Amino acid sequence: MARWQLDLLARSKFLPRLHRLTDQSASSYWQALVDSSVDQERLQRFASQMPAACRTYHLDTGATETFVSARSLLFNFLHAITDAQVRAIATTQAPPSSQLPKDIPLREWLQGLAGDPTFTALPERLERLNTTLTNWLTPLEVQLSQQASRFRTCFYLNPPAPQQTEWTLDYYLQATDDPAFLVSAAMIWANPVDQMVQADRVIPQPQETLLAGLGLASRLYPPLDQSLQVKQPRSCPLNPGQVYEFIKSTAWRLQDNGFGVVLPPSLASQQGWANRLGLSIRAETPAQTKRMGLQSLLNFKWELTIGGQRLSKAEFDRLTALNTPLVEINGEWVELRPQDVKAAQAFFESRKDQMALSIEDALRISSGDTQVIEKLPVLSFEASGALQELITTLTDGNQGVEPIATPKHFCGELRPYQVRGASWLTFLQRWAWGRVLPMTWAWAKPSS
Repeated sequence: MARWQLDLLARSKFLPRLHRLTDQSASSYWQALVDSSVDQERLQRFASQMPAACRTYHLDTGATETFVSARSLLFNFLHAITDAQVRAIATTQAPPSSQLPKDIPLREWLQGLAGDPTFTALPERLERLNTTLTNWLTPLEVQLSQQASRFRTCFYLNPPAPQQTEWTLDYYLQATDDPAFLVSAAMIWANPVDQMVQADRVIPQPQETLLAGLGLASRLYPPLDQSLQVKQPRSCPLNPGQVYEFIKSTAWRLQDNGFGVVLPPSLASQQGWANRLGLSIRAETPAQTKRMGLQSLLNFKWELTIGGQRLSKAEFDRLTALNTPLVEINGEWVELRPQDVKAAQAFFESRKDQMALSIEDALRISSGDTQVIEKLPVLSFEASGALQELITTLTDGNQGVEPIATPKHFCGELRPYQVRGASWLTFLQRWAWGRVLPMTWAWAKPSS
Protein backbone atom coordinates (compact mmCIF):
# COMPACT_ATOMS: atom_id res chain seq x y z
CA MET A 1 0.00 0.00 0.00
CA ALA A 2 2.85 2.37 0.83
CA ARG A 3 4.53 1.66 -2.51
CA TRP A 4 1.23 2.21 -4.31
CA GLN A 5 0.79 5.55 -2.54
CA LEU A 6 4.23 6.66 -3.73
CA ASP A 7 3.23 5.65 -7.25
CA LEU A 8 0.09 7.81 -6.98
CA LEU A 9 2.22 10.69 -5.73
CA ALA A 10 4.67 10.35 -8.62
CA ARG A 11 1.77 10.44 -11.10
CA SER A 12 0.26 13.55 -9.47
CA LYS A 13 -2.82 11.56 -8.49
CA PHE A 14 -4.01 13.86 -5.70
CA LEU A 15 -6.40 16.78 -5.30
CA PRO A 16 -6.79 19.77 -2.95
CA ARG A 17 -10.10 19.66 -1.07
CA LEU A 18 -12.19 21.68 1.38
CA HIS A 19 -14.07 20.40 4.45
CA ARG A 20 -16.67 22.61 6.17
CA LEU A 21 -16.37 22.37 9.95
CA THR A 22 -18.90 25.02 10.99
CA ASP A 23 -20.65 27.96 9.36
CA GLN A 24 -17.53 30.08 9.84
CA SER A 25 -14.70 27.56 9.78
CA ALA A 26 -13.28 25.01 7.38
CA SER A 27 -10.14 22.98 6.76
CA SER A 28 -7.95 22.39 3.70
CA TYR A 29 -6.59 18.95 2.92
CA TRP A 30 -5.08 16.83 0.15
CA GLN A 31 -6.83 13.69 -1.08
CA ALA A 32 -5.49 10.74 -3.07
CA LEU A 33 -7.14 10.39 -6.48
CA VAL A 34 -7.92 6.75 -7.29
CA ASP A 35 -9.65 7.23 -10.63
CA SER A 36 -7.79 5.12 -13.19
CA SER A 37 -8.97 1.63 -14.07
CA VAL A 38 -5.56 0.22 -13.03
CA ASP A 39 -5.78 1.87 -9.61
CA GLN A 40 -9.37 0.73 -9.17
CA GLU A 41 -8.28 -2.85 -9.82
CA ARG A 42 -5.47 -2.42 -7.29
CA LEU A 43 -7.92 -1.13 -4.72
CA GLN A 44 -10.22 -4.08 -5.32
CA ARG A 45 -7.34 -6.54 -5.00
CA PHE A 46 -6.07 -4.98 -1.76
CA ALA A 47 -9.58 -4.91 -0.29
CA SER A 48 -10.16 -8.59 -1.09
CA GLN A 49 -6.79 -9.59 0.41
CA MET A 50 -7.07 -7.65 3.67
CA PRO A 51 -7.40 -10.07 6.63
CA ALA A 52 -10.47 -9.61 8.82
CA ALA A 53 -8.22 -9.00 11.83
CA CYS A 54 -7.03 -5.78 10.20
CA ARG A 55 -10.60 -4.49 10.19
CA THR A 56 -11.48 -5.14 13.84
CA TYR A 57 -11.63 -2.11 16.17
CA HIS A 58 -12.55 -1.56 19.80
CA LEU A 59 -14.10 1.87 19.50
CA ASP A 60 -14.41 2.41 23.28
CA THR A 61 -14.15 0.52 26.53
CA GLY A 62 -16.47 -2.42 26.60
CA ALA A 63 -17.42 -2.10 22.92
CA THR A 64 -18.07 -5.19 20.89
CA GLU A 65 -15.87 -5.97 17.88
CA THR A 66 -16.88 -3.94 14.84
CA PHE A 67 -15.80 -4.76 11.30
CA VAL A 68 -14.93 -1.70 9.21
CA SER A 69 -15.08 -1.67 5.41
CA ALA A 70 -11.75 -2.67 3.89
CA ARG A 71 -12.16 -0.05 1.15
CA SER A 72 -12.78 2.66 3.76
CA LEU A 73 -9.63 1.72 5.66
CA LEU A 74 -7.57 1.69 2.48
CA PHE A 75 -8.94 5.06 1.36
CA ASN A 76 -8.28 6.58 4.79
CA PHE A 77 -4.71 5.33 4.70
CA LEU A 78 -4.09 6.72 1.19
CA HIS A 79 -5.67 10.08 2.02
CA ALA A 80 -3.79 10.48 5.32
CA ILE A 81 -0.38 9.64 3.88
CA THR A 82 -1.00 11.73 0.75
CA ASP A 83 -2.05 14.76 2.83
CA ALA A 84 1.07 14.50 5.02
CA GLN A 85 3.48 14.11 2.10
CA VAL A 86 2.01 16.76 -0.21
CA ARG A 87 1.61 19.18 2.68
CA ALA A 88 5.31 18.74 3.54
CA ILE A 89 6.21 19.63 -0.05
CA ALA A 90 3.77 22.55 -0.16
CA THR A 91 5.36 24.16 2.91
CA THR A 92 8.54 24.74 0.88
CA GLN A 93 6.68 26.66 -1.83
CA ALA A 94 6.14 30.40 -1.76
CA PRO A 95 2.49 31.52 -1.39
CA PRO A 96 0.80 32.80 -4.59
CA SER A 97 1.72 36.40 -5.34
CA SER A 98 -0.99 37.04 -7.95
CA GLN A 99 -4.14 38.99 -7.19
CA LEU A 100 -6.83 36.65 -5.86
CA PRO A 101 -10.60 37.23 -5.68
CA LYS A 102 -11.63 39.02 -2.49
CA ASP A 103 -15.18 37.69 -2.28
CA ILE A 104 -13.98 34.16 -1.43
CA PRO A 105 -11.28 33.07 1.08
CA LEU A 106 -9.15 31.51 -1.63
CA ARG A 107 -5.84 32.65 -0.16
CA GLU A 108 -6.74 31.24 3.26
CA TRP A 109 -7.69 27.93 1.66
CA LEU A 110 -4.39 27.76 -0.24
CA GLN A 111 -2.39 28.60 2.85
CA GLY A 112 -4.26 25.86 4.71
CA LEU A 113 -2.96 23.34 2.17
CA ALA A 114 0.62 24.09 3.25
CA GLY A 115 0.35 24.96 6.93
CA ASP A 116 -2.37 24.93 9.57
CA PRO A 117 -5.31 23.37 7.73
CA THR A 118 -8.03 25.18 9.71
CA PHE A 119 -9.15 28.70 8.82
CA THR A 120 -12.17 30.93 9.41
CA ALA A 121 -14.26 33.20 7.17
CA LEU A 122 -17.73 34.67 6.98
CA PRO A 123 -20.40 32.04 6.14
CA GLU A 124 -21.28 33.60 2.76
CA ARG A 125 -17.63 33.73 1.72
CA LEU A 126 -17.11 30.09 2.72
CA GLU A 127 -20.22 29.10 0.80
CA ARG A 128 -18.95 30.82 -2.37
CA LEU A 129 -15.57 29.09 -1.98
CA ASN A 130 -17.29 25.73 -1.56
CA THR A 131 -19.41 26.35 -4.68
CA THR A 132 -16.36 27.36 -6.71
CA LEU A 133 -14.41 24.25 -5.75
CA THR A 134 -17.44 22.01 -6.32
CA ASN A 135 -17.90 23.35 -9.87
CA TRP A 136 -14.21 22.87 -10.56
CA LEU A 137 -14.30 19.25 -9.40
CA THR A 138 -17.71 18.30 -10.83
CA PRO A 139 -16.34 16.17 -13.72
CA LEU A 140 -14.16 14.20 -11.32
CA GLU A 141 -16.96 13.85 -8.81
CA VAL A 142 -19.14 12.32 -11.52
CA GLN A 143 -16.45 9.82 -12.38
CA LEU A 144 -15.73 8.96 -8.75
CA SER A 145 -19.42 8.46 -8.06
CA GLN A 146 -19.55 5.99 -10.97
CA GLN A 147 -16.67 4.04 -9.45
CA ALA A 148 -18.43 3.99 -6.08
CA SER A 149 -21.36 2.27 -7.81
CA ARG A 150 -18.95 -0.42 -9.12
CA PHE A 151 -19.73 0.31 -12.78
CA ARG A 152 -18.00 2.54 -15.31
CA THR A 153 -18.43 3.61 -18.89
CA CYS A 154 -16.42 1.40 -21.24
CA PHE A 155 -15.36 1.75 -24.88
CA TYR A 156 -15.18 -1.40 -27.01
CA LEU A 157 -13.25 -1.07 -30.29
CA ASN A 158 -14.71 -3.25 -33.05
CA PRO A 159 -12.87 -3.88 -36.37
CA PRO A 160 -14.65 -3.16 -39.66
CA ALA A 161 -16.80 -5.70 -41.46
CA PRO A 162 -15.25 -7.52 -44.46
CA GLN A 163 -14.56 -5.22 -47.39
CA GLN A 164 -15.22 -2.18 -45.16
CA THR A 165 -12.82 0.36 -43.65
CA GLU A 166 -14.90 2.01 -40.89
CA TRP A 167 -14.35 0.89 -37.30
CA THR A 168 -16.84 1.39 -34.47
CA LEU A 169 -16.27 2.38 -30.86
CA ASP A 170 -19.20 0.78 -29.04
CA TYR A 171 -20.42 2.03 -25.65
CA TYR A 172 -20.88 -0.26 -22.64
CA LEU A 173 -21.10 -0.27 -18.87
CA GLN A 174 -18.37 -2.40 -17.30
CA ALA A 175 -18.05 -3.81 -13.78
CA THR A 176 -14.95 -2.35 -12.12
CA ASP A 177 -14.23 -5.64 -10.33
CA ASP A 178 -14.78 -7.84 -13.40
CA PRO A 179 -13.73 -6.33 -16.78
CA ALA A 180 -15.40 -9.24 -18.60
CA PHE A 181 -18.83 -8.14 -17.30
CA LEU A 182 -20.20 -5.79 -19.99
CA VAL A 183 -23.66 -4.40 -20.67
CA SER A 184 -24.12 -2.78 -24.08
CA ALA A 185 -25.64 0.65 -24.61
CA ALA A 186 -28.24 -1.00 -26.85
CA MET A 187 -29.46 -3.12 -23.94
CA ILE A 188 -29.40 -0.16 -21.57
CA TRP A 189 -31.58 1.98 -23.87
CA ALA A 190 -33.93 -0.94 -24.52
CA ASN A 191 -34.59 -1.27 -20.77
CA PRO A 192 -35.42 2.18 -19.29
CA VAL A 193 -35.35 1.21 -15.61
CA ASP A 194 -33.92 2.78 -12.47
CA GLN A 195 -32.12 -0.45 -11.63
CA MET A 196 -31.00 -3.05 -14.10
CA VAL A 197 -30.30 -6.61 -12.97
CA GLN A 198 -27.86 -8.64 -15.04
CA ALA A 199 -26.29 -11.93 -13.94
CA ASP A 200 -27.24 -11.28 -10.30
CA ARG A 201 -25.68 -7.82 -10.42
CA VAL A 202 -27.68 -4.65 -9.77
CA ILE A 203 -26.75 -1.61 -11.88
CA PRO A 204 -28.28 1.57 -10.37
CA GLN A 205 -29.40 4.24 -12.86
CA PRO A 206 -27.72 2.61 -15.87
CA GLN A 207 -28.75 5.28 -18.42
CA GLU A 208 -27.59 8.18 -16.24
CA THR A 209 -24.32 6.40 -15.45
CA LEU A 210 -23.62 5.76 -19.13
CA LEU A 211 -24.45 9.33 -20.24
CA ALA A 212 -22.45 10.94 -17.44
CA GLY A 213 -19.41 8.86 -18.38
CA LEU A 214 -19.77 9.66 -22.08
CA GLY A 215 -20.00 13.37 -21.31
CA LEU A 216 -16.79 13.33 -19.29
CA ALA A 217 -15.00 11.12 -21.85
CA SER A 218 -15.87 13.57 -24.65
CA ARG A 219 -13.68 16.16 -22.91
CA LEU A 220 -10.77 13.77 -23.21
CA TYR A 221 -11.64 12.55 -26.72
CA PRO A 222 -13.54 15.15 -28.82
CA PRO A 223 -14.47 12.74 -31.69
CA LEU A 224 -17.14 11.38 -29.32
CA ASP A 225 -19.06 14.68 -29.46
CA GLN A 226 -20.87 13.97 -32.71
CA SER A 227 -22.22 10.64 -31.47
CA LEU A 228 -23.64 12.36 -28.37
CA GLN A 229 -25.95 14.56 -30.42
CA VAL A 230 -28.50 11.73 -30.63
CA LYS A 231 -30.91 10.87 -27.83
CA GLN A 232 -29.58 7.36 -27.24
CA PRO A 233 -25.88 7.19 -28.20
CA ARG A 234 -24.59 3.67 -28.81
CA SER A 235 -21.33 3.98 -30.71
CA CYS A 236 -18.94 6.27 -32.54
CA PRO A 237 -17.61 5.56 -36.07
CA LEU A 238 -13.84 5.88 -36.59
CA ASN A 239 -11.74 5.84 -39.73
CA PRO A 240 -8.40 3.92 -39.74
CA GLY A 241 -6.41 7.06 -38.93
CA GLN A 242 -8.61 7.84 -35.94
CA VAL A 243 -8.35 4.23 -34.76
CA TYR A 244 -4.56 4.40 -34.86
CA GLU A 245 -4.59 7.62 -32.84
CA PHE A 246 -7.09 6.12 -30.39
CA ILE A 247 -4.89 3.07 -29.75
CA LYS A 248 -1.67 5.05 -29.52
CA SER A 249 -2.64 8.11 -27.50
CA THR A 250 -6.25 7.98 -26.30
CA ALA A 251 -6.91 4.51 -24.89
CA TRP A 252 -4.39 4.85 -22.05
CA ARG A 253 -5.65 8.38 -21.25
CA LEU A 254 -9.22 7.11 -20.90
CA GLN A 255 -8.04 4.23 -18.72
CA ASP A 256 -5.98 6.60 -16.57
CA ASN A 257 -9.15 8.61 -15.95
CA GLY A 258 -11.20 5.64 -14.82
CA PHE A 259 -12.84 4.43 -18.05
CA GLY A 260 -12.77 0.91 -19.39
CA VAL A 261 -11.24 0.24 -22.82
CA VAL A 262 -11.39 -3.06 -24.71
CA LEU A 263 -9.19 -3.45 -27.82
CA PRO A 264 -8.84 -6.37 -30.25
CA PRO A 265 -6.46 -8.88 -28.60
CA SER A 266 -3.71 -8.46 -31.21
CA LEU A 267 -3.75 -4.67 -30.68
CA ALA A 268 -4.22 -4.65 -26.91
CA SER A 269 -0.50 -4.96 -26.10
CA GLN A 270 1.79 -2.63 -28.00
CA GLN A 271 4.86 -3.22 -25.84
CA GLY A 272 7.94 -4.77 -27.39
CA TRP A 273 8.20 -6.27 -30.87
CA ALA A 274 5.61 -9.05 -30.66
CA ASN A 275 3.36 -7.44 -33.28
CA ARG A 276 5.99 -5.61 -35.32
CA LEU A 277 7.08 -6.33 -38.85
CA GLY A 278 10.40 -8.11 -38.68
CA LEU A 279 12.49 -11.13 -39.61
CA SER A 280 12.11 -14.80 -38.78
CA ILE A 281 15.43 -16.64 -39.25
CA ARG A 282 16.24 -20.36 -39.30
CA ALA A 283 19.95 -21.26 -39.36
CA GLU A 284 22.22 -24.32 -39.27
CA THR A 285 25.86 -25.15 -39.84
CA PRO A 286 26.83 -26.37 -43.33
CA ALA A 287 27.07 -30.12 -43.75
CA GLN A 288 30.49 -31.83 -43.95
CA THR A 289 32.18 -29.05 -41.97
CA LYS A 290 34.54 -30.30 -39.27
CA ARG A 291 35.93 -27.10 -37.78
CA MET A 292 34.28 -23.69 -37.72
CA GLY A 293 35.22 -20.31 -36.26
CA LEU A 294 33.22 -17.24 -35.27
CA GLN A 295 33.35 -15.86 -38.81
CA SER A 296 32.30 -19.09 -40.49
CA LEU A 297 29.12 -18.68 -42.52
CA LEU A 298 25.88 -20.54 -41.86
CA ASN A 299 23.15 -21.92 -44.02
CA PHE A 300 20.02 -19.94 -43.20
CA LYS A 301 16.59 -18.90 -44.44
CA TRP A 302 14.75 -15.70 -43.57
CA GLU A 303 11.15 -14.64 -43.90
CA LEU A 304 9.19 -11.51 -43.09
CA THR A 305 6.79 -11.94 -40.19
CA ILE A 306 4.27 -9.79 -38.36
CA GLY A 307 2.00 -10.66 -35.46
CA GLY A 308 3.44 -14.18 -35.40
CA GLN A 309 2.47 -14.81 -39.04
CA ARG A 310 4.87 -15.14 -41.96
CA LEU A 311 4.51 -12.91 -45.03
CA SER A 312 5.39 -13.60 -48.63
CA LYS A 313 6.69 -10.80 -50.84
CA ALA A 314 3.31 -10.63 -52.61
CA GLU A 315 1.42 -10.42 -49.31
CA PHE A 316 3.77 -7.70 -48.07
CA ASP A 317 3.21 -5.66 -51.25
CA ARG A 318 -0.56 -6.05 -50.88
CA LEU A 319 -0.51 -4.79 -47.30
CA THR A 320 1.71 -1.81 -48.02
CA ALA A 321 -0.53 -0.83 -50.95
CA LEU A 322 -3.39 -0.36 -48.48
CA ASN A 323 -1.48 2.61 -47.05
CA THR A 324 -2.95 2.18 -43.57
CA PRO A 325 -1.19 1.72 -40.22
CA LEU A 326 -3.51 -1.16 -39.22
CA VAL A 327 -3.83 -4.27 -41.38
CA GLU A 328 -5.63 -7.60 -41.06
CA ILE A 329 -3.76 -10.87 -41.54
CA ASN A 330 -5.72 -14.11 -41.28
CA GLY A 331 -8.30 -12.48 -39.03
CA GLU A 332 -5.75 -10.74 -36.77
CA TRP A 333 -5.28 -6.96 -36.75
CA VAL A 334 -1.70 -5.76 -36.39
CA GLU A 335 0.20 -2.50 -36.65
CA LEU A 336 2.26 -1.84 -39.76
CA ARG A 337 4.78 0.82 -38.71
CA PRO A 338 6.03 3.13 -41.48
CA GLN A 339 9.68 2.81 -40.40
CA ASP A 340 9.43 -0.99 -40.54
CA VAL A 341 7.83 -0.88 -44.00
CA LYS A 342 10.68 1.29 -45.32
CA ALA A 343 13.28 -1.03 -43.79
CA ALA A 344 11.59 -4.09 -45.33
CA GLN A 345 11.36 -2.45 -48.76
CA ALA A 346 15.05 -1.60 -48.61
CA PHE A 347 15.71 -5.17 -47.52
CA PHE A 348 14.03 -6.54 -50.67
CA GLU A 349 15.50 -3.96 -53.04
CA SER A 350 19.08 -4.67 -51.99
CA ARG A 351 18.61 -8.45 -52.52
CA LYS A 352 19.09 -9.35 -48.90
CA ASP A 353 18.30 -12.98 -49.76
CA GLN A 354 22.04 -13.13 -50.48
CA MET A 355 22.90 -11.75 -47.04
CA ALA A 356 25.64 -13.55 -45.10
CA LEU A 357 25.11 -14.77 -41.55
CA SER A 358 28.08 -15.87 -39.46
CA ILE A 359 28.26 -17.93 -36.29
CA GLU A 360 29.13 -14.74 -34.40
CA ASP A 361 25.94 -13.10 -35.76
CA ALA A 362 23.89 -16.11 -34.67
CA LEU A 363 25.35 -16.03 -31.15
CA ARG A 364 24.63 -12.32 -30.80
CA ILE A 365 21.05 -12.75 -32.00
CA SER A 366 20.32 -15.75 -29.78
CA SER A 367 21.73 -13.98 -26.72
CA GLY A 368 19.78 -10.77 -27.41
CA ASP A 369 22.95 -8.74 -27.93
CA THR A 370 21.88 -8.02 -31.52
CA GLN A 371 18.17 -7.47 -32.08
CA VAL A 372 18.07 -5.94 -35.55
CA ILE A 373 19.46 -6.81 -38.98
CA GLU A 374 19.45 -4.06 -41.59
CA LYS A 375 17.10 -1.99 -39.33
CA LEU A 376 14.54 -4.81 -39.12
CA PRO A 377 13.92 -6.46 -35.73
CA VAL A 378 14.65 -10.16 -35.46
CA LEU A 379 11.40 -11.53 -34.05
CA SER A 380 12.21 -15.22 -34.23
CA PHE A 381 15.48 -17.15 -34.42
CA GLU A 382 15.66 -20.95 -34.72
CA ALA A 383 18.88 -22.93 -34.76
CA SER A 384 19.34 -26.62 -35.50
CA GLY A 385 22.05 -29.26 -35.51
CA ALA A 386 25.51 -28.36 -34.28
CA LEU A 387 24.61 -24.67 -34.10
CA GLN A 388 21.84 -25.37 -31.61
CA GLU A 389 24.26 -27.50 -29.59
CA LEU A 390 26.74 -24.63 -29.53
CA ILE A 391 24.14 -22.07 -28.44
CA THR A 392 22.76 -24.37 -25.75
CA THR A 393 26.24 -25.07 -24.40
CA LEU A 394 27.16 -21.40 -24.18
CA THR A 395 23.88 -20.33 -22.59
CA ASP A 396 23.54 -22.96 -19.85
CA GLY A 397 26.80 -22.25 -18.03
CA ASN A 398 28.74 -24.72 -20.19
CA GLN A 399 26.91 -27.58 -18.51
CA GLY A 400 26.20 -29.08 -21.92
CA VAL A 401 29.86 -29.78 -22.74
CA GLU A 402 30.19 -33.52 -23.23
CA PRO A 403 32.93 -35.00 -20.97
CA ILE A 404 35.79 -36.58 -22.87
CA ALA A 405 37.08 -40.04 -22.12
CA THR A 406 40.44 -40.34 -20.39
CA PRO A 407 43.17 -40.84 -23.04
CA LYS A 408 44.20 -44.51 -23.36
CA HIS A 409 47.87 -43.95 -22.54
CA PHE A 410 47.34 -41.36 -19.77
CA CYS A 411 48.92 -42.57 -16.54
CA GLY A 412 46.73 -41.11 -13.78
CA GLU A 413 43.20 -40.21 -12.85
CA LEU A 414 41.83 -36.76 -13.71
CA ARG A 415 39.97 -34.92 -11.00
CA PRO A 416 36.35 -33.86 -11.88
CA TYR A 417 37.24 -30.22 -12.51
CA GLN A 418 40.17 -31.35 -14.71
CA VAL A 419 37.79 -33.47 -16.79
CA ARG A 420 35.55 -30.42 -17.23
CA GLY A 421 38.54 -28.27 -18.21
CA ALA A 422 39.87 -30.76 -20.74
CA SER A 423 36.38 -31.24 -22.16
CA TRP A 424 35.98 -27.46 -22.49
CA LEU A 425 39.31 -27.23 -24.37
CA THR A 426 38.22 -30.00 -26.70
CA PHE A 427 34.89 -28.26 -27.29
CA LEU A 428 36.66 -24.98 -28.17
CA GLN A 429 39.12 -26.77 -30.45
CA ARG A 430 36.21 -28.26 -32.36
CA TRP A 431 35.02 -24.72 -33.14
CA ALA A 432 38.56 -23.42 -33.81
CA TRP A 433 38.33 -20.84 -31.03
CA GLY A 434 41.12 -19.47 -28.89
CA ARG A 435 41.26 -21.05 -25.44
CA VAL A 436 42.85 -20.25 -22.10
CA LEU A 437 42.60 -22.09 -18.79
CA PRO A 438 44.10 -20.84 -15.51
CA MET A 439 47.04 -22.87 -14.20
CA THR A 440 46.34 -25.15 -11.29
CA TRP A 441 48.73 -26.88 -8.87
CA ALA A 442 46.30 -29.67 -8.07
CA TRP A 443 47.90 -32.55 -9.94
CA ALA A 444 46.02 -35.54 -11.25
CA LYS A 445 45.90 -38.41 -8.83
CA PRO A 446 48.41 -41.17 -9.77
CA SER A 447 46.94 -44.47 -10.82
CA SER A 448 47.42 -47.44 -8.54
